[in-house]
Amino acid sequence: MRFLRYLRKSPTAKNASASYFATLSMGVSAFVSIPIAVHFLKKEEIGLWAVVSAVVNYLTWMDLGIGDGIGRKIAASVAAKDRAEINRWWTVSIFALSLLGMLLVVVGGALTPWMISVFEVPSQLTSQAYILFLGSIVLVGIGLPYRGAPGLLTAQQRFHWVSLAQGIAPWISILFFYLTLRSGWGMVSYVAGMAATVVFTGILYGFLIYRGPEKPGWDRRGVTVGRLKELLGLSLNISVMGIVEAVFSTLPAIILARYGGLAAVPIYTITSRVPMFLAGLVRRTLWAFYPRLLRLHVTDQREALLRKHRYVGLLTAAVALIAAGGVLGFNRMIVELLAGPGFYAGAATDAVLACIVLLDPVSRVFLCLLYLSGTMGRVALVSVMAIVAAVIFSVFSYRHLGLPGLAGAMAILPLAMGTYGYFQGRRGGNFKRGEVSLASAAIAAGGCGALVLLSVVFPGIWESGGNALQIFGKAISIPGAATVAIACILISAGGFLGFNSLRRLRG
Repeated sequence: MRFLRYLRKSPTAKNASASYFATLSMGVSAFVSIPIAVHFLKKEEIGLWAVVSAVVNYLTWMDLGIGDGIGRKIAASVAAKDRAEINRWWTVSIFALSLLGMLLVVVGGALTPWMISVFEVPSQLTSQAYILFLGSIVLVGIGLPYRGAPGLLTAQQRFHWVSLAQGIAPWISILFFYLTLRSGWGMVSYVAGMAATVVFTGILYGFLIYRGPEKPGWDRRGVTVGRLKELLGLSLNISVMGIVEAVFSTLPAIILARYGGLAAVPIYTITSRVPMFLAGLVRRTLWAFYPRLLRLHVTDQREALLRKHRYVGLLTAAVALIAAGGVLGFNRMIVELLAGPGFYAGAATDAVLACIVLLDPVSRVFLCLLYLSGTMGRVALVSVMAIVAAVIFSVFSYRHLGLPGLAGAMAILPLAMGTYGYFQGRRGGNFKRGEVSLASAAIAAGGCGALVLLSVVFPGIWESGGNALQIFGKAISIPGAATVAIACILISAGGFLGFNSLRRLRG
């Protein structure tokens, strides 16, 4: 009962529980979509669907980071209950997002024929490809102004509503996706599901803002060149980081579509579905605490901020260890159960993806220092350099090492951004050397080093034990004893560390 009261009253606990719900919900819905897509669509069609999803991820960052940046800019006004400043920051953000939404539709529509040509879409899929691209572009443009709402809710410490919306929306999308597929709409069903999500999100966010404690109003005096510059000074860097992250998460699909053909795309994307889901779940651990960290920063509670940041980092590393163990132990079984053995990218790819699950969330522990300080430095330049390196490395490694090499390129972004986040975030927040804990980074580095060493010394260590388990009429491969033992070690270590970190956070 004490835990339930804590969950109900604590903003951080509500954020954490809602964030985990969102990630679990999005992950489960993504898994449910796999057998649906495999049943109704061919491999090339699934590949095109994955490519369109990648383009949609890029387009959502046409908001230039304003959706995230407004939360940082409006936080001080919300804490001070300065309604005039809240209105002005809200007005300038919605004004800018609306203009960008219209620009997105125009530019995206003009680029659609080029995108269809670049990905060499087969002639029999061209008409559906046009509907997919154009429909997605229009819907993203319509939904762009909604992106200001999560920033306001974060500043009000009501971020749990954002997570709840993110958790419910995928099920609305998948329901319309399934119903329209059954009705014979084919790949166009993706647009139907996306449209249902846009409508749901708009209605929910509108209601939450209307019923909120500081309901923002419209004040034209907020639309000034100076305020736009100040907002964009932060948000442009966030936007570049967001675009780079979107590129990294979808780069394998783009590389495969270009050099391996559309039919090769679902092999990697389905194999990486569980690892990316788990990495997202771990990231939620960190971002669930972000509103509280932001409040400690803007109210100048330095000692409390550093202490909480340390234990949030350790908790993030702990959950990452558990997730990496889960990838090693169960990913192949899940892929074969959902889609079949023909969609599994191999044990070596799993081992690389387990390292990504460790590195990516822990890098955000230091990246969040940039958001807290509000001084992004040269993060845009670092991001662009990282993406150029990743593209070059992806093409080279895919041609020489296949899918494991392609997966390895995904480590470049967390390594680059985590390192830069530590140094620039420390400088921007005026933290002295040694004040910002590196313990979480040491845990992630040690885990990845151990996995790489084992792979080099014992190349076949991650292979299946040769036995199979019959589930729903399918033969599902059982992992070998060595893989199970290593997975259990990672999960046990993560559980022990996580329990201690949670105890310190509540202390």
